[in-house]
Amino acid sequence: MLSQHSQPDTKTGPCEKERYFSVLHWIRISLMVSLMIIGAWITIPLPFSPVPFTLQIVIVLLCPFILGTSGAISAIILYLFMGVIGLPVFSGMQGGLHMLVGPTGGYLFGFLLAMPIMGMLAKKNMLISLSIGLLVIYACGVSYLAIFTQISFPKALLIGLVPYLPLDVLKVLLVRLLLLKYKKILTMECSLDEGAHE
Repeated sequence: MLSQHSQPDTKTGPCEKERYFSVLHWIRISLMVSLMIIGAWITIPLPFSPVPFTLQIVIVLLCPFILGTSGAISAIILYLFMGVIGLPVFSGMQGGLHMLVGPTGGYLFGFLLAMPIMGMLAKKNMLISLSIGLLVIYACGVSYLAIFTQISFPKALLIGLVPYLPLDVLKVLLVRLLLLKYKKILTMECSLDEGAHE
């Protein structure tokens, strides 16, 4: 028997469908994609790595919590599609299919793969969801970097992970702080269980 404090099941029911097809939901998706693009434009090239430093990861990690899993996947797909057709949405205001098959393409595909995993874990623990999401992005990015540049995996780690990890850990903590402090403002209604924000 459920107690009065039991959390609703957000995996099924009309809420997810109504939210996904609502105008407000797609406005939020558009806003997150716009912020993702701005984050990608804020780029600091590094002389020792083909992977630039950007603020994009902050927005990417926020997506599953603000949009829910399906909305986050839609946002990443929309962002990648805009880049593939040539719009300057990627780092350094670049666009085109070559960005997906270039040395940083693995990170972009990692964004997409991380969304359902983060969405699933978000219902259990926010910090774990953010941390695993970041690891998924790096796993895809570093692996593809090693294959594309034909270097060893340890060397790919040195140029594609190690320099960025300390600041990205701070980004994870920043995202968690934003979600904890502004949970009711940032997150969609009934998109996540309350337990996700512990």
